[in-house]
Amino acid sequence: YDLFALVEHKGDTSNVGHYVSYVNVPSAPPENEDRWFKCDDSKVTAAPAETIRGSQAYMLFYCRRDAFERCIAETHDLRRKVVL
Repeated sequence: YDLFALVEHKGDTSNVGHYVSYVNVPSAPPENEDRWFKCDDSKVTAAPAETIRGSQAYMLFYCRRDAFERCIAETHDLRRKVVL
């Protein structure tokens, strides 16, 4: 299984604070690099891997590796068709 997203809570309690999410958007082959993005309300920014490793996750989202790789390939195929 591979981690593909997480939710982090920043605040003292679940009733007080703010939630942000991080999502993994792998690059197309041949790079095959993990690229993480921070989703904070209406703002999406690149997030370094160190930020993900150092986060205090509230929820973690995993996907079976073979299903994740298939989804990535299908997404990149679709993206190529749209761009061309």
